Amino acid sequence: MNVELVEFTRRALATGIERDEIAATFQRAGWAEYDIKAAMDAFADVAFPVPVPRPRPYLSAREVFVYLILFAALYVSVADIGALIFEFIDRSFPDPLSNTYIQVSNSTIRWNISWIVIAFPLFIFTFSSVTRAIARDPTKRASRPRKWLTYSTLFVAGAFLVGDAAILVYNVLGGELTIRFILKVATIAVIAGGIFSFFLSDMRQDERNMKVQSATLFAALCTIVACAAIVAGLVFIGSPSEVRLTRFDATRAADLASISGAIANYRLKHENLPQNFDELQQSQPNVSLSLKDPVGQAYEYAARGSFAYELCASFDRATDIAAESVRLHSIFEKHGLGRQCFSLEARPPSQR
Repeated sequence: MNVELVEFTRRALATGIERDEIAATFQRAGWAEYDIKAAMDAFADVAFPVPVPRPRPYLSAREVFVYLILFAALYVSVADIGALIFEFIDRSFPDPLSNTYIQVSNSTIRWNISWIVIAFPLFIFTFSSVTRAIARDPTKRASRPRKWLTYSTLFVAGAFLVGDAAILVYNVLGGELTIRFILKVATIAVIAGGIFSFFLSDMRQDERNMKVQSATLFAALCTIVACAAIVAGLVFIGSPSEVRLTRFDATRAADLASISGAIANYRLKHENLPQNFDELQQSQPNVSLSLKDPVGQAYEYAARGSFAYELCASFDRATDIAAESVRLHSIFEKHGLGRQCFSLEARPPSQR
């Protein structure tokens, strides 16, 4: 801010000259638009015998803390909501070239929901507190932490929008315009565009035009999106009780895979199959095998010939996935409800 120009503006306003006339005089004198605006903005446009200075930007340790919490919670919430939507898109429109595993995907969704449940209420609480504080005292809009962090957020959101457009053009030129790609681009555009539009509009408002309604609408829309993402995530992975049963089944599938590997090693060393689990464990004392499922029910094994054998376990849920939608770590992950038996063979590599 040019001190000389501000002082001249103060004296001109004190003599009763209109603001438009002062600004026009500065323009004719060759001053830059930025300097003119800064000088005019130094004084409030209120009726008073002498010019009334506007509040200057200030720095408060408390507001630094509050705004850091606010924007950190915003970043975490936005990142996890976006990641959650990406998981929905990947699960709904599977890519045959993708190595998506159902357990990894479910775990990712649980983590995203967990972060949203913690971070988003914190964002709404601090955002509402800051909005109410500014509505009560408009001079708080001059807070330096608020301006620096808001403009940083605008930069990040703008960078995502530009990058989003570049990726779209790149994939169009490469002939890779798939439905899942379009939905992901649209997700980034909506999230980043919404944040950019709101905070840009907020920074353009002056003290007299403070609109609490726009902040309330923004908070309401964010709440709707966050709640919808959480509900959709629970639909994909099931309720906590259902998730627990799914994890039990995942443990059973992993145990059966380990037992199957141990049987294959036994067959390779002894040229026959073990008669029971005791014989299998005695032959490999350094290998720890889980022969009971998480609830204590024993797995079942039976040799059916020189190479063929059968493993059985009781599952709490039927696998509800299409083979082409996700990758399976082993054949044991695709099963029905209740007692399921898998017919297998322990042939050496040369005879497969």
